[in-house]
Amino acid sequence: MDTGSRRLPALILAGLAVATAVRCAQVWPQLPPVVASHFDAHGVPNGFQPRAVLVGIALGAQLLGIFVFALAPALLHRIPPRWLNLPHKQAWLASGRLGEAVERYATWSLWFGCATAALLLGIFELAFQANLTRQPMNATLAWTLLAGYLVLTFAAIVRLYRALRPPPAHGAVGDPAR
Repeated sequence: MDTGSRRLPALILAGLAVATAVRCAQVWPQLPPVVASHFDAHGVPNGFQPRAVLVGIALGAQLLGIFVFALAPALLHRIPPRWLNLPHKQAWLASGRLGEAVERYATWSLWFGCATAALLLGIFELAFQANLTRQPMNATLAWTLLAGYLVLTFAAIVRLYRALRPPPAHGAVGDPAR
C-alpha cells in the first residue's frame, strides 16, 4: 500500500467534517434555545442544554475525532519502532518492512476514522431531528447505527490483523521474490 491508498479515506474524512459543519450551520437557527441533548435507550429526552452546547459538542467531537484519525498516520511514521504495538512486530522489524506495516495501519486508521465520523454525524443528526420535530429520537435507527458500527469495528480489527500477518520469509515457498 502506498500513500495514494490514503487519499480516498482522507477525502471522505474531510467531507464528513464539512458535512457536519454545514449541517450544524443549517440547524442552528431552527433549534430552540434549549434542546434535548441526552436520550434514554428508547429515545426519550432526559437531559437538556443550550443549543450552543449541543452544536458545540457535535462540532467538537467530530473535529477532534477527525483530527485524531487524520493525525495518526503522520505520527505513525515518526514513532520509534519499539513504541509501536503491531501484531507480529518482530517479524515486520526482522524483514525490514516496518514501513509497509505502518502504511497498512495508517490507511486502516483513516478508514476507521471515516466510520467513526459517519457514526457521529448520524447520531447528531438524530438528535437534531428529535429537537426540530419535538419528538423522541428514533431509537431504532440509533441502535441500528451503533450495532452497525460495532460489527464494522470487529470486521475492521480482523482485517487489520490479517493485513499485518507476518510477511513471508525471503525465499519461502509462495514468496513472489523466489
